[in-house]
Amino acid sequence: TEIYTLSLHDALPISFERVLRRYFELAEELMLPLRHGQAGIDDLLVFIRRFRAQLNGRNGAAGCLVATAMNALSGCDEDIGQLMVEHINGRRDAFRAALRRGRDLGEPVPDPESTSALLLATTIGIFTTARASAAGPEAHDQLAAMELLINSWRH
Repeated sequence: TEIYTLSLHDALPISFERVLRRYFELAEELMLPLRHGQAGIDDLLVFIRRFRAQLNGRNGAAGCLVATAMNALSGCDEDIGQLMVEHINGRRDAFRAALRRGRDLGEPVPDPESTSALLLATTIGIFTTARASAAGPEAHDQLAAMELLINSWRH
């Protein structure tokens, strides 16, 4: 696999860079309600709806393929490794921002630090599941469980 991804990267470096740019654009669109929302829990639920729409879209599981390729290449390409770290940190920061807003608004959200790490890991897991079973319900089931968890904070 490593030889294949290295060969692919070497053969198509311009295309891969273009794919990465598009992936980061789509990822940023997905994270907008978390970064720039006005609420806490409701912003997280808007994110869930956007995530669901992305999974249902024509490129549903493509995000995990890009993340998998970035992960495989990050040890071989310092720039891609740095992009991967920045991307993951950016997602965690976006979850943390929404959770802190919720706390500031008096919403009963759990600790923003540990919960942002949990939500990050959950979304990465959902992307991985979506990629592994594109036609199956597993990723949607996991997303529904994430939504139930977030909704449970209100009760």
